[in-house]
Amino acid sequence: SFPTRRSSDLIDPDAGRSRQARKQRATALPARLAKNVRYRVGEGEHLAFPDESFDRVVFAWSLC
Repeated sequence: SFPTRRSSDLIDPDAGRSRQARKQRATALPARLAKNVRYRVGEGEHLAFPDESFDRVVFAWSLC
């Protein structure tokens, strides 16, 4: 079964972009989805989440 509570953690290493995304949330997403989005500043290599915390991971604009 699919979980009833869905949430998203958006992580960006740039605090300015994270703030901008937070401000645009109200116009970019329906209210029922926007309330479950958390914005964090951080690097993908050093995430502060326990193992197996996520069902899915999506990378955008990532370079190796």
